[in-house]
Amino acid sequence: MSIFISSLRENQQDLIKALCSKTALFIGCWCLFVLSGLASLFIYSATAGHVSLGSIDKWPQSSSLPPSDSPFRLVGFIHPKCPCTNATMRELEHIDAECERKVDLQFVFYCPDDEEVEWAKTNLWTHAARLSSHPIFIDRGGNEARLFGATTSGFVCLFSRDGKVLYAGGVTPSRGHEGDNKGRQTIRDVVLGRSVEHIRLPTYGCPIHESTSATNCGSECCQPSEVQRAEYL
Repeated sequence: MSIFISSLRENQQDLIKALCSKTALFIGCWCLFVLSGLASLFIYSATAGHVSLGSIDKWPQSSSLPPSDSPFRLVGFIHPKCPCTNATMRELEHIDAECERKVDLQFVFYCPDDEEVEWAKTNLWTHAARLSSHPIFIDRGGNEARLFGATTSGFVCLFSRDGKVLYAGGVTPSRGHEGDNKGRQTIRDVVLGRSVEHIRLPTYGCPIHESTSATNCGSECCQPSEVQRAEYL
């Protein structure tokens, strides 16, 4: 009987060890999975969109945007289905207040050639309409955005009265995140007459030139675009 009890205890110990080993393995795999997901989210949020800024140094002569006699003109290029751009809109509210309403805000909304204007009238449209005194410009096929070198939603250009580029890039610290950042600081410093370190910075958002339908939001439009950091000037 004692031999049987001893054998049973050994089997129980072996079973407990096996269960502990499997539990540890499961917990380790779960932690690795969670950390991998968090790392992917961090990389995605810190990935800038593809924007070519090298040729943007003055107002495009062939632009169809209405004129402005304001000393500072800020033009924002928006894909209406990009959720990342909600953060851009909120940052632009801060910029408008911090610059003491000295900036003339104008918005250019992308709309595919084969879609009605209603396609572009999302919550971003409503937000933009509250911020700007100008009618929102409908950019059919993204032609206006191409003139300004804008390929990422949330890209903004600040111009002087004579059409010189004073800033080009984004106004968020990462995709879909708010908070004080170099883009916002640069625009504020330029308008308030302070010295600036950079006039070109990356834009964080979704590609503008996408043929996405109104029901396709959050899929193809919102995938990370090719990374191309803008040169700091």
